Amino acid sequence: MSDQDSSSSQMTPEMLLPMENADEMENLLTSLDHLDLDKYDGRHGKPLGSVFQMDGVGGERLDLIMERDLLQMEQNQRLMTESRSYSMLVSQLESQLTRVQTKCDEQSREMSSQAREISALQQKCALQTVQGEQKFNQFLVCANQYEQSKVKEIEALKLKLSQQEHMLNSMRSELDHRHQNQNRAQHCGHQQNHVNNFNYQQRFRVNGQQQHQQHQQQHSPTSSSSSESSCSNGNGNGAQNGNNAQYFEHMSVSQLEQLRVRQKNIVYIIGLPVSLCNAKLLKSNKWFGKFGVISRICFNTSPKCVKANSIPTFVTFTEERDALQAIRRMNLYCLADGTRLKTNFGRTKYCPLFCRKEACLNEKCKFLHAWAEHDDIITEQEITDFNAIRAGPPSRYNRK
Repeated sequence: MSDQDSSSSQMTPEMLLPMENADEMENLLTSLDHLDLDKYDGRHGKPLGSVFQMDGVGGERLDLIMERDLLQMEQNQRLMTESRSYSMLVSQLESQLTRVQTKCDEQSREMSSQAREISALQQKCALQTVQGEQKFNQFLVCANQYEQSKVKEIEALKLKLSQQEHMLNSMRSELDHRHQNQNRAQHCGHQQNHVNNFNYQQRFRVNGQQQHQQHQQQHSPTSSSSSESSCSNGNGNGAQNGNNAQYFEHMSVSQLEQLRVRQKNIVYIIGLPVSLCNAKLLKSNKWFGKFGVISRICFNTSPKCVKANSIPTFVTFTEERDALQAIRRMNLYCLADGTRLKTNFGRTKYCPLFCRKEACLNEKCKFLHAWAEHDDIITEQEITDFNAIRAGPPSRYNRK
């Protein structure tokens, strides 16, 4: 609402009456111009600290005009105060809006940068995935090629090994044939020498008694046969020992120390549970005692074997055939709880001092001090095949 509307609304009918005199009106306006409004009391229509009296209608009109002006001034001041407060509030709101917009812009920039980073990471991840798949495919190809090459190498090595074994067997047979021919030649030589000596004695014997000649003729064949048999036995044992020595001559000391020799009277058992580790029980007819006489039983009770419930055991028989029968009957034998046993011949090795051709002074040495037959040497393939067989509790040989 404007000031004119407010002033017109506040004017009373008395104020709208025409003034009686123009001079009075001018005097009134002049007095209003010189009036100090700060000292005017609008409630009583009088100046503050002074006495201003007007009689009649003019005094009443002046009071109404003064009161109107004061009301207008109060409204103007109130409006100015409200406008200032409103302007301050608007400025605060504008500053807050500016801050919010700035913050929103920063967040939008951050989100856009994060979106770019995410897209870059996604592209990088996709590239790495493709590269990883390519590398994995290359690895599979290389692995297949390596496996094929190793299979070919293994087949070539097996073929070479079979050829070498065939050559070795042929050399052994040829060597045995030569030794047999040599023994036969020596045997024939001894017989020829004996016959020549006998003929020489008969040719130059002078006037011998006939009984003595008959007695000599009767005992000479037996003596010759006994001498021939003793010579043949001695030559056979010497030839056998010579063959065994010749078989190991080309080996070095380290190779001899690594050799393992088969003990045909000892049974090596793997997978025996702790509950059966009783020598008296194993010697009974229920177990290994039914195959023959047992002279000794030895258990390997290391903490690792006890924890695995699989005790390696060595059973020594007095006869080799009993050990062989026990191995054939008890190999891959399953107990009631599913425990599997595997058996094989026991094995030993050559004494290190014997390999270096030195004298062993240990009377209780358990290693070999004489050359064994080359057929009793255990190959690495036999050891590998035996170790590949799983034995013991079902949890050990059932796992993949």
